[in-house]
Amino acid sequence: MTPTSENIRRRIEGIVQRGARPGARPSDEVLFREYARRVALLEAMDGVDLVGLFLDPSELEGFDEAAWAAEAPPLAALLERLESGWARRSLLASAQWALLVRSRHPVAARDPALFEPLVRLVERGGTFRSRDGYVEVGGLSVPLNAWQRFGAEPPLAGLDDAALDALDGAVGH
Repeated sequence: MTPTSENIRRRIEGIVQRGARPGARPSDEVLFREYARRVALLEAMDGVDLVGLFLDPSELEGFDEAAWAAEAPPLAALLERLESGWARRSLLASAQWALLVRSRHPVAARDPALFEPLVRLVERGGTFRSRDGYVEVGGLSVPLNAWQRFGAEPPLAGLDDAALDALDGAVGH
């Protein structure tokens, strides 16, 4: 399914209404690892030059600034209501990526759901932060200069609530 700006806006509204939850869950770490895996695999493809784990889709050649200017204002107003700067940045990048997917950008076409694990992490109330050259998610601390290693991991079986809740329940949360 190609994400629409309306769909993205509704998801962000839900995130703003729910807010972050206290404490980390095992699924937070798994979702973050899945995002890093996807970015690592995309970056390893021929002709793809990304700038790190937290790429800025608007920096990709061919990004439609005019189309983004039409979509950005209502999303920006919603995103400003989020406490976490990383959540804001991730959701903004997800919306920009969706615009690239809808415009059939060749890089975005390689993984249309690139940001879905981060969106799911935030939708489920999870948070992450950076500190001293690391991204911290739950019990996971990822060096910002070594995240590509996640490209070798197997893909996450499911991003739906049932699969993630089962993962959380399996370890006593």
